[in-house]
Amino acid sequence: QGRINAAPFYSARTAKLFAQAAQACPLHAVAALVISPRAAEALASLPFKTMITAPATSAQALTEAVDTY
Repeated sequence: QGRINAAPFYSARTAKLFAQAAQACPLHAVAALVISPRAAEALASLPFKTMITAPATSAQALTEAVDTY
């Protein structure tokens, strides 16, 4: 249906920039998959369906989180 159900964030900086740009976006059906607690903190003000933080701060760990979501 052309909908986004998950969005990966590979850095706290990217998450912060997205949060600034997406304040009015309807994110209630989107899961945020983040690389670190700092990235999660940057997105905390947005109404994501859920937020999953990778178990380690690495691209591999985030990729695995994306694959298992």
